[in-house]
Amino acid sequence: MEVPHAGFILDERHLHNPEKQLRSILSDAFPNPISWTSQQVDILMRTLSPELNLMPPLGVVLGTIRDKLFRMTQKQITVLRALRKQKRLLVEGCAGCT
Repeated sequence: MEVPHAGFILDERHLHNPEKQLRSILSDAFPNPISWTSQQVDILMRTLSPELNLMPPLGVVLGTIRDKLFRMTQKQITVLRALRKQKRLLVEGCAGCT
């Protein structure tokens, strides 16, 4: 079976938005289509590429968490430095709560 043109092929260029390319292929193949629901498109994508994992790598997730923790720590240091100048201070809540 031959494809009509190169637009019918999914490759690495389409990894960032495979749904857009699949919709383009379907519109070229069927000029008067019946609209698919997003659920049907999701089923098609899972069927065509079940091993495709769109989750970010663990290193990226951990880096984001580390950056948030560092920002939070910097904010805490800033607050503690400002509070250092206070003669009296009332602190409510348990340690670590916000």
